Amino acid sequence: MKVQLLLHSEQYAGTVLLGIYNSHGNAELARDVYLKEDETNDPESLQIVEVSMNEKPDWNFTNPSLQEYYKKSLVS
Repeated sequence: MKVQLLLHSEQYAGTVLLGIYNSHGNAELARDVYLKEDETNDPESLQIVEVSMNEKPDWNFTNPSLQEYYKKSLVS
């Protein structure tokens, strides 16, 4: 099963998970609402990342924060 993560990234605070969605469209709607509610946010600070649930992680993706997330979740 694939899910979409809505992430907010800031240099000083790192990356925060804002939500998990079952489709890219729902994640885009949530991103739009988040931007509308807080107009000080930079659209570039929000990203939607697709990840697989119940499957081995794909270590070849390019988002280093998700690589760290997977490594930590496998250890615990």
